[in-house]
Amino acid sequence: MLLGVVDEVTPGVVRSPVEVAAQAAVFHVAGRGYDQGQVDAHVSALEQELAELRWEHNDLAAQRRELCARCTRWT
Repeated sequence: MLLGVVDEVTPGVVRSPVEVAAQAAVFHVAGRGYDQGQVDAHVSALEQELAELRWEHNDLAAQRRELCARCTRWT
């Protein structure tokens, strides 16, 4: 699945799409619901991936701001 990245500089503009894994999680049924260990492990993996993506986004945004600042100094 591809999701567009919202441009922070121009609200409402979607920039190049990024690949997003769209695999459905499968949990084994246990007793009164799903296997809690499987669910916890899956949620932890998703939280780790989200944290990494946030870090990458913030790093790229900082790089973009720096480049924009350099461009405005030259004009």
